[in-house]
Amino acid sequence: SALGGPTRHLGTFRSAFPHGLSWSPDGTLLALPHSEHPEDPSSLYLLSLESGERRRLTRPPAGDFGDSQPRFSPDGRTLAFVRSLGLPESDIYLVPVDGESERRLTVHDSYMEGLDWAADGRSIVFSSLESGLGLSPRLWRVQVPEGAAEPLEFGENGSRPTVSRKSGRLAYVRRAVSMDIWRVGGPSASGEARSPTRCISA
Repeated sequence: SALGGPTRHLGTFRSAFPHGLSWSPDGTLLALPHSEHPEDPSSLYLLSLESGERRRLTRPPAGDFGDSQPRFSPDGRTLAFVRSLGLPESDIYLVPVDGESERRLTVHDSYMEGLDWAADGRSIVFSSLESGLGLSPRLWRVQVPEGAAEPLEFGENGSRPTVSRKSGRLAYVRRAVSMDIWRVGGPSASGEARSPTRCISA
């Protein structure tokens, strides 16, 4: 319960990318990544909260890192998720919940840090690094069922987006990095020399 109380164990899952857990809009299913064998890439499974039954929904190619970060569409019919070919290559795919074949939505080939559907289900907001792991993320939007990804004006350094289903408002994490140079005395130092002192503040 959201108000607290005893927990209920639903199952044990393992994944190289244990990112993402998504409730279906009607509250009866959970979508989450899982690997049947440690050497296999992560696939997405649907878990029934009533029966405990699990159903495999995606089958990433052998050699991929696998699928993660699932998000149910507002109507509950489609899952958007991230398929990682390796670091930093990943893209957004769509798969119908009824089990039809998945299809690629973006051709971004960049590490992704979260996604969510717009409240009307017509687009997806996501975060990615434009050129590998060394750069800061930003927020993008792509139209569904197809369209070119476009950066959001306010999304610089943005990651982990989530959209309110009722109001359509967007919340996200804005990353800030501060790198400074400090000086501290060595093992033989004593007194104030043992205290770290900032030399240069970036």
